[in-house]
Amino acid sequence: MILQKFKKGLADDQLVRFGDRILLALSGGADSVCLFHLFLQTQKELNLSFAVAHLHHGIRGRSADRDADFVKLLAKNYEISCYIRKIQIPKIAHKRGLSLEAAGREQRYIFFEKCRREGGYDWIATGHHADDQTETVLMHLLKGSGLDGLRGMIPKQGKIVRPLLGFPKHELLDYLNKRRIPFCTDETNLDNQFLRNRIRHKLVPFLKREFNPRIEESLWRLSQIAREVHGFLQLHINKAVKYFSNNKKYERKFDLKEIINYPQLIFYYILRDACRQILRRDDYFLTYHHFHKFLGLVRQKGPRYQLKLPGRLILEKSREAIKIFAVASSKEKRTGKRFLTPFLKRRIPLPGETKFGGYIFRSVIKDFSKKLCLKREPSREAIFDYDKLEQPLYVRFRYAGDRFWPLGMPQSIKLKDFLINAKIDPTLRDQIPVVTDRKGTLIWVAGVRISQRTKVEKDTKRVALFNLQPIKKTSDF
Repeated sequence: MILQKFKKGLADDQLVRFGDRILLALSGGADSVCLFHLFLQTQKELNLSFAVAHLHHGIRGRSADRDADFVKLLAKNYEISCYIRKIQIPKIAHKRGLSLEAAGREQRYIFFEKCRREGGYDWIATGHHADDQTETVLMHLLKGSGLDGLRGMIPKQGKIVRPLLGFPKHELLDYLNKRRIPFCTDETNLDNQFLRNRIRHKLVPFLKREFNPRIEESLWRLSQIAREVHGFLQLHINKAVKYFSNNKKYERKFDLKEIINYPQLIFYYILRDACRQILRRDDYFLTYHHFHKFLGLVRQKGPRYQLKLPGRLILEKSREAIKIFAVASSKEKRTGKRFLTPFLKRRIPLPGETKFGGYIFRSVIKDFSKKLCLKREPSREAIFDYDKLEQPLYVRFRYAGDRFWPLGMPQSIKLKDFLINAKIDPTLRDQIPVVTDRKGTLIWVAGVRISQRTKVEKDTKRVALFNLQPIKKTSDF
């Protein structure tokens, strides 16, 4: 019963596709262990491959060590790749002025995303379930969140999928208990110093007892309605994008006369989405405090006003335009490189395949023969001397100041100059993936030319063959 419901949810919400690679966030608790076993039973049918990732928070001592050992053993028993890392969440929380909850959540997703990118996985799957959704919506209500908060968690958000959102906790426990599947219990889930735990153990039982015994269903409907309204608004926001008067890499600019006529809510979402595009962060939140403060500046008649936003963004109003742009940090100014987006590079398995920037990079290793060098299509294929490659290899977009030694040229030149000489359209230069070795040295401007450093020569013994294919459906990295 639960397995069929799981498969139906995967299909209805289009969470995974045939042949996808999944990274499962595995805490060792009942929810993620149940998800682990459901994926195991679905693996052959959908041709899925998956690995697990576990972050040790450095909080619960031996109990946390036990959880990490449990995850490691579970993965080993089923011959599943396993990523485990230990960090000190209390120190990070103190240093950054965050709660343990907030710091833990932030560091978990940073770790999972890093593993996903370096391992070339398509999705991060988490074990959030229907009870978690109830708590999340209530938590957002208590904090005065807007429409985004009322949506709660959504089944598919960026690269995160939540296949168990439609399952109440008791169904997952029944599944595990009937099959005598072991799992770990986190004692901090009983600690009411955390807001989520107080909602779970005090507020939800109170609401069920005194107001609505089916409160979970009511809040689920509320989140669904909020999702639909949000989707409707997003259509209008996307239409408003055409009023961008320019669209630079670290800047968005709007015609003031056009954008000011939009309803205030739409205006807010346009600005928020512009911030997310610049930072390439789907989770960036433009606070209503900053938004209303900026509205006050818009209504003033002065020639130019600026407002600083979190994330090193500047929101600027002039007589004719509204502009949002990113300010380089001292490190970025010193190095000439922009690091606004963490982990904006992906490891390339050799051999293997990975997805990046709307392309699939496939690689194989073969013994060298002259036939391999014939009839190659430079715009889609590349061949390297395998023993010259300093692995691991990574794919990313260009940085300011990048240098490249093109095949056939006597020395390295600025990548910018190479792209100009190659007559690459200026609007496309930031969208061309480049492949680097472990030291960051460019070895391939994908689809354009390889590096002189890694070319095949007479004494080459093995070669790495790369094939570059566009993804039909645009990738969101």
